[in-house]
Amino acid sequence: PNGVIAVDFSPDASLLATVSKDFPQTFALWDWMNDSEMPVFIEPFPAKDLQTHCRFNPFDPHEIVTNGAKEVVFWSWEDGGELHSSTPPVSQKGGLGQLGALTQTIFIHDSVRAISATDDGHVVVWDEAFLGDYSVQRERKAMKVLRLCNSKITFLRNLEKCLVVGDAEGKIKFFDSMFRSILWFDDLHAGPAVSVSFARGVKSTTRDLPGSLSLRTFCISRG
Repeated sequence: PNGVIAVDFSPDASLLATVSKDFPQTFALWDWMNDSEMPVFIEPFPAKDLQTHCRFNPFDPHEIVTNGAKEVVFWSWEDGGELHSSTPPVSQKGGLGQLGALTQTIFIHDSVRAISATDDGHVVVWDEAFLGDYSVQRERKAMKVLRLCNSKITFLRNLEKCLVVGDAEGKIKFFDSMFRSILWFDDLHAGPAVSVSFARGVKSTTRDLPGSLSLRTFCISRG
């Protein structure tokens, strides 16, 4: 009734995930290629924390992740089956501890791990938790916390096998799959970066990155 607070399309644009703005919130998955006005799935959120961010797994449209300031919810669904959800604790004690508020969560290129950024420059790394009993849904666990920036992380983005991170100081950083820094731009001085877009099919490159990745032309949006 009060609209949505977060949306995301699946990689092939056939599915739309929505997070309602009203509280208690509901999560819905829509078949964008179908004329039906009813969602494929609609479920109340298991989290008590207001969810403000939503992202599909770009490598597996059967997985979606949402997060609020304190909790992360992993969603998975089956064709003709059910919608499942999991809300693993951010730390072993189930709280944020010394971490700041979560800003956004994305799946990274290997399609198993995911990371949640915080407003103090950390990321929480989620990896598959191997359970003793069989589970339909892949369960994830907060494995470690890393500091990637000195200020609030304002966006996360996959670029081929690289992770692109922007922060409130306007710095843009590139990391490999092991979270090792391979390239950064820290002298832009144009305010916080809120999104980044990369041109596709550009023949000329600005700089070659390790691992045969070439940096394409890109545009940065600032708040």
